[in-house]
Amino acid sequence: MPTQTASISQIIASLKNGSYDTASIGELSEIKSGKPFDEPIPSPGATSVTFRHDSKTKGSRAIRFSHGLIPNQNYWNRLRQLSAIVEGHSESNNEPSIVGFDVVEDALEVDGYSMPVLIMPWVEGRSLTSYARALAEDSDEHGLQLLAENLEEFGKAIQISNFDHGDVSGGNLMVGSDGRIHLIDPDTLRHDEVQDPPITELGHVSCSHPRRSSIAMEDDLFRFPLEVLLVDVITLSKQPELVRKYGNEDSILLSEEDLANPSDSALFHMLTSHEDDELNSRASRLRVATEATSVTEANSILGILSVPKPIPPAG
Repeated sequence: MPTQTASISQIIASLKNGSYDTASIGELSEIKSGKPFDEPIPSPGATSVTFRHDSKTKGSRAIRFSHGLIPNQNYWNRLRQLSAIVEGHSESNNEPSIVGFDVVEDALEVDGYSMPVLIMPWVEGRSLTSYARALAEDSDEHGLQLLAENLEEFGKAIQISNFDHGDVSGGNLMVGSDGRIHLIDPDTLRHDEVQDPPITELGHVSCSHPRRSSIAMEDDLFRFPLEVLLVDVITLSKQPELVRKYGNEDSILLSEEDLANPSDSALFHMLTSHEDDELNSRASRLRVATEATSVTEANSILGILSVPKPIPPAG
């Protein structure tokens, strides 16, 4: 099969022209986005764009279209396997909370090519990044403490499950209206029973380990980015005013530069000398983990979430 590509403008044009399967997607009038229509919800990702669909019969859903290079059939087959596993997981205890998804074949026609789409339930809430920064703007230290506790419980649930995820970030975790944390991105979702995909991305730069391998798929890819997010949220629970100095819409506090060059990071220097023992300890351990030569080594330094390890000396 020849390589297929689709731009966001082509996807929007196909939606406007009615070049899609109304049985699986629904009527265009039910598809919502920003103002104007050409602005998807939320901002487009590097490889996909999402629209909200308020179906009269199926409720609110997120419809996600791949853009750029369209993944091959192996990609969609793998997602179908994961979809069935996530459905079974959701019907049991659903901890950690992973939002289910369906792969719909031939849902949209772009330039004579029929492409699949992902359809997911719409999660009412905000991204972890947006939610944490909003709480800090309101100086809601209690809310941030609860968020840190919920985030740690989410991490513990992944830790004892058969799942892993290669792109845990403040954008791929949603905080629902009940405060529960949901994983919404299936692209780099992993499960022990499903073959790993080819490595095509290395996680969000504000969370991912700076020396994550582009050759070998290591275990427990969730662990390091989750610790970055935990340190971010715990920091704001102690000093919410830092939201005005650090971070942005893509990162809560720590940045790509902080992780890549921790010895030159003013934020790391402040956190590793903080008067709060818990924050000092976690930030010190994280700082050492950033200098590990691999994710596996970093995970060994961080330890499992419920049993903190002694802090190794900084290099």
